[in-house]
Amino acid sequence: GKVEGLSVYFLEPQNGFFSTGSIYAGLNDGARFGFFCHAALEFLVQMGFRPDIIHCHDWTSAPVAWLYKEHYAQSALSSARVVFTIHNLEFGAIFIGKAMAHADKATTVSGTY
Repeated sequence: GKVEGLSVYFLEPQNGFFSTGSIYAGLNDGARFGFFCHAALEFLVQMGFRPDIIHCHDWTSAPVAWLYKEHYAQSALSSARVVFTIHNLEFGAIFIGKAMAHADKATTVSGTY
């Protein structure tokens, strides 16, 4: 679809992985969001997109940072740089730390966070 003239894509797995009734479902959150992050990177490659920046917002998209560096940096996406934004340190600390180690730049949601 389009939002304010920009193309918007919705990735929806047909395997029921995200049919949990809530965003954070519990023990398999890492696997679910890892699956989504890998799917998002594959989507970029398959569609032929060549972004300059890949922005990861908080722990749910944190796996993009290391998946990109470990598996996609030598692909058609090679010119992209990864920016990671920390939004909430109460969730997914292990993912946030790993993303910080792999991101080219990091930001926070405010100057005091």
